[in-house]
Amino acid sequence: MKCPKCGKENPPDNRFCDNCGFELVSTTPPAPSPVSEAQIGVREATCPSCGHANPADSAFCEQCGATIAATPQTKPVPTPTLPPSAPAQPPTVPVVIPRVGGALVLPDGNELSIGAKKVLGRVDLAKYASPDEAMWISRQHFTVFLENDRFFIQDDGSTNGTKLNGVEIKNQGKQELKNDDEIVVGDAVKLLFREQGTKKEKGRRMQPHIEITDVSGIGPKRAEQLKSLGINTAQDLADTSPESLAAKTGISPTTTKEWVEQARKLTRHTN
Repeated sequence: MKCPKCGKENPPDNRFCDNCGFELVSTTPPAPSPVSEAQIGVREATCPSCGHANPADSAFCEQCGATIAATPQTKPVPTPTLPPSAPAQPPTVPVVIPRVGGALVLPDGNELSIGAKKVLGRVDLAKYASPDEAMWISRQHFTVFLENDRFFIQDDGSTNGTKLNGVEIKNQGKQELKNDDEIVVGDAVKLLFREQGTKKEKGRRMQPHIEITDVSGIGPKRAEQLKSLGINTAQDLADTSPESLAAKTGISPTTTKEWVEQARKLTRHTN
């Protein structure tokens, strides 16, 4: 090593010049070479020959000059495989179960359950009327149905109408039903509406149908006259005032009184 001060050649391992004593090697370590931003946090490239750790982008080893393989590539992250989606299920339709029940009490005392909807007509009710009166009942006469936990009745455009507690409801739309409401179908058959599970009130049990001609002294001609006044059965006659009946028909009060008393006896025997 040549001394920069006196020019004497010194052995390569001398730290000071043999001639002048000048320090040949600086004790100050060389400043580290700057590290590029791209190398910060980047994986190192190991030399396959000497094992020296080189910067990741080195093509040759700094220690031995051996060729370094191309910069290793980051192993790709596999895309997670999602499980196959389940097939779409059809929407569940809730089953509506009525919270209340209703029934129609027939003239023979039996109850006909309504459910959510019941359409009634001649086929259902003809046996409770005389052959002539049965023809007054339309084939599809009226409907009873449940809506928002309440029961309603609606005349279905019948020929002879439907009465609810004595009031004609034909062409009047739906009418709400209450417990023990009376329904008269075509002036031929009388029914009662009853909410199932309610206590039957004393004296309101449905009576069997009794023909008005079963009253002694009332023949077919008189029966037609009384029916024109809305008195179709012995039950209707029993609820009529003898004096009012005499005034409307021109029949003597004595006779109308006898008829009404007979009708009341007949209907009491059926209770």
